[in-house]
Amino acid sequence: MRALILLLPVLCAGFFAGCGSSHSEKREQPSIYLSPDLKPPVISEHFTLLPCPAKPKTTLDFEGCAEHRILRLDKAINERVRVTFSLLRSRRSAAAAGRFVHGEHAWLMYRRSVCESRADVYEGGSAAGIVFAECVADKNVAHLKGLRAFERDLRH
Repeated sequence: MRALILLLPVLCAGFFAGCGSSHSEKREQPSIYLSPDLKPPVISEHFTLLPCPAKPKTTLDFEGCAEHRILRLDKAINERVRVTFSLLRSRRSAAAAGRFVHGEHAWLMYRRSVCESRADVYEGGSAAGIVFAECVADKNVAHLKGLRAFERDLRH
């Protein structure tokens, strides 16, 4: 126990030493970020597309309409990701492109986990599918907005 108490300040100093580093400093890049064959994820949904009537009335109608919205937004996200990745690569910034790809993978996991969690509240009920699909569509809208802003920044 005494050895741990004596070691604690050393451990804390080591832990906090990297916390004050500036973002502009050169950082060691994990090799995953520097891979020349790195490609951004392409979103593809794994659901059977339900119909979306002009005037949805049933649970399946609302879920189908949300699915159609998801597919439209996925397509727009995939295009923005492709363009943003190309812009990062054209600047010859393999590390930035790698971090972007890593971030997109993380965002997809986040989107799925959060939306599954929200739908879990209605597990076993007919609303679960609608809640999940609407959550995914809402997350897509927000992400698309962020991607467009990032792309604008890269073009200036």
